[in-house]
Amino acid sequence: SLKDRPSPFVAFIKDQRFFPYKPCTACGGDHPFFGLFQGNAVWKHWPANPMEDFVLAVDADEDEWGEMPTHTSFLDCNYTSIPADVPPKGCSWLFLIGACEGSDDERLLDHVRSWSTPAKVETGYESRRLSWGCSHGPVLYEGYRYSERAYVLRLAGAERLTFRLTPIVKVINPVFRVENWKGGKPKIHVDGRRTEEDLARWQVDEEVLTVW
Repeated sequence: SLKDRPSPFVAFIKDQRFFPYKPCTACGGDHPFFGLFQGNAVWKHWPANPMEDFVLAVDADEDEWGEMPTHTSFLDCNYTSIPADVPPKGCSWLFLIGACEGSDDERLLDHVRSWSTPAKVETGYESRRLSWGCSHGPVLYEGYRYSERAYVLRLAGAERLTFRLTPIVKVINPVFRVENWKGGKPKIHVDGRRTEEDLARWQVDEEVLTVW
């Protein structure tokens, strides 16, 4: 029984930069192809219905739990359903897997948006010529790593790091990864105020500081 247990989820962003795919050959729809372990031949592929709230499941009463299948399972997740059609070399696929308490869809979507739409980070050392980096100074913002859900910064001879985080959407549980950290135990301030230790966790692995 899954009663009173966290509700698992997986989020796929329908964007070629996150999840390269070709339109579905089963229905012609603009979505990735997912094969299923199917008990009913009606469901040739997923999604079988364009409705956003469609759930491929069968209702079961409490006395039927464990006696009948109520959900299907993914068989595969493909670039296309045509075996001979392979994706370009170097492709990677990004999607978010997790579990949440309850079934608040809007709260879950906030977490997905926070992952897929990172905030803007400014260190004060941005170059006007090279918008992606810095021309001088001890701090470099390398960018947001979707695969780690982390904002990555790199230091050069600095033991103090200050930056401005400007949200585009609500930022939830951000992760910060600082390369070349030599400052030992960090003291974390938000909006100029020292944060309580139970509000932020951190670890140092060799010279990599991770804060979440």
